[in-house]
Amino acid sequence: MAFAVPTYTSLRDKGTQQFVNDTGTQLSPVSGFRSLIKMSAKGLSYGYGYLANIEKQSCPSTATGPYLDGWGQVAGVTRKTPSYATGTVTLTGTPGASVPAGTILMRGDGTTYTTDIATTIGQVQSITCTSLGASGNTAAGTSLAVQIGSLIGVDRAVVAVSAITSGSAAEDDETYRPRVLSALSNRFVGGSANDHVNWALSVNGVVQAWCSEIPLQGGVVVVYIMGDRSNEFKGFPQGSNGTASKETRWPHATGDLLTAADGMWPNRPVTEIMVLCSPIASPIDLTISGMTAATAATQQAVNDALTLFFNLYGSPLGTTITTTQLVQVIEAVPNTSGFVLTSPTESITLTTGQIPTLGTVTYQ
Repeated sequence: MAFAVPTYTSLRDKGTQQFVNDTGTQLSPVSGFRSLIKMSAKGLSYGYGYLANIEKQSCPSTATGPYLDGWGQVAGVTRKTPSYATGTVTLTGTPGASVPAGTILMRGDGTTYTTDIATTIGQVQSITCTSLGASGNTAAGTSLAVQIGSLIGVDRAVVAVSAITSGSAAEDDETYRPRVLSALSNRFVGGSANDHVNWALSVNGVVQAWCSEIPLQGGVVVVYIMGDRSNEFKGFPQGSNGTASKETRWPHATGDLLTAADGMWPNRPVTEIMVLCSPIASPIDLTISGMTAATAATQQAVNDALTLFFNLYGSPLGTTITTTQLVQVIEAVPNTSGFVLTSPTESITLTTGQIPTLGTVTYQ
């Protein structure tokens, strides 16, 4: 039962009534005793508030801020800090022309990046966004402009050959708390599938993770990860599948997958080859009849509900989606009565590595 916290008003009124009951005297509006009762009620309300906060912070399921961080330390789980997006580009210009460290590149919306080290034209340039968070993540092929200044022999236009990734915001309480609770409720056994999931979720930018109970071969363990589904990549990690940069027995990952692999590297069992993979999007098309009169807002609400269902229910370890589940998701959206799901007509089974996404929804 939650700790009951009386309001200041109820404490004041009870104090006033108690005074009347004990003395048999009605208090006048300007009585000094009223002021004393108010002062006492205010002090008691502060005390109750303090006790309520102690109760709230004493349980990891309700703790917040630094108190939740404390529970995280007990569980061995730290809050993710914000990170800068990083990537590589190739500048063009006069062969051999110098490109100093700190050269500024600007995206069309004003987001800026700087070169990490001094290089020359023709070499791959590693760059880092100057702003913390996911806003610096950029799809491959995005045009950037070099802020020339006093540079000689360097072309202004440059294109991001590969995605600029791994920028993420600080982890908030509601995202951090499930990881803390999971770590507290699951005993660490030194390399179980659940351990791998927790290791992956501790890496900046990783929001969902799955680990197969069955090794791919020998000591090769596959871990699938997804990022924030609201980002421009719909949560799919950018880069190629592979292992951490310190692994010598398997091709290395790149992009977001390399960031996750490197972050998980210190935890893995010493003989294990841990391969980080991105799930493969498997769009599911639907045809819904009886909703031609539905407003655009209702149709969008249905699309959003289906997307959320796929995001939460789908797993690259194998997913079966029944038509009954799809109907229930649509039924839960207001103003959809009378519809008929005409396609798909049977359950959809996805194989290992695939994850469901919403395809085209046709309203008839």
